[in-house]
Amino acid sequence: MDKLEHEPLSDRVYRMLRTELAGGQYSPGDRIKISDLAARFGVSATPVREAINRLVSSGALEYRPNYSVLVPQLSHNAIREIALIRCQLEGLAARKAVENASPEDAKAFEELQDAEDKARSKKNYAEVLRINQKFHKRIISLAKMPIASEIAETLWTRSGPALTRISGKNVYGMSPEKLPHRDFIAALRRQDPETAQQAIVDDINRATQLVLEELDAEDAARRGPNADPESDTELVGDVTG
Repeated sequence: MDKLEHEPLSDRVYRMLRTELAGGQYSPGDRIKISDLAARFGVSATPVREAINRLVSSGALEYRPNYSVLVPQLSHNAIREIALIRCQLEGLAARKAVENASPEDAKAFEELQDAEDKARSKKNYAEVLRINQKFHKRIISLAKMPIASEIAETLWTRSGPALTRISGKNVYGMSPEKLPHRDFIAALRRQDPETAQQAIVDDINRATQLVLEELDAEDAARRGPNADPESDTELVGDVTG
């Protein structure tokens, strides 16, 4: 990674960390070491600490009593709430993106999805998550909704680590050409905002369901084989209900 240069350093470190968290480069429970980040970014500990304080304030990181910094594990309710907001926000952005899209934009989305499929076929799941994040960010950018973009960045930063739980799975149990991202691209080409919106909602909902299922499985394993399973994996809901 290139070392960060120019002022303000804390802002640059903050943006880099936020991008890495949103892109699933950290998992829940990971410990963040200020000294390691300072060395990696080529800065002193002060801007790293300032950036971490901002991320703690937004709930993306948390301090523990011994002053260590951890990536938090979101509760079921927090995961659902974030997904619900994302469905509304990114669904609207998908509609707006269709209004603004050119054939070149559709091609750019297709190239991103081709790259994601290729990374998945090579089992490069860190790259899968990174490209997936670029796909969703591009939708918001094309929608030309800067306030929505800021809100989405906060949601992605908090929810990105949870996606590491399912990055190695066939998320939809279907072939790559039938994924919701492909439905979105097709809707973009047809200038079909309703289908584009539903495709992104389906994408968010399915990933959310699988994350909740993984959490339930982990909880059941900790409780033991005689515990009652939690019925805690319903979908957030689509925009047509």
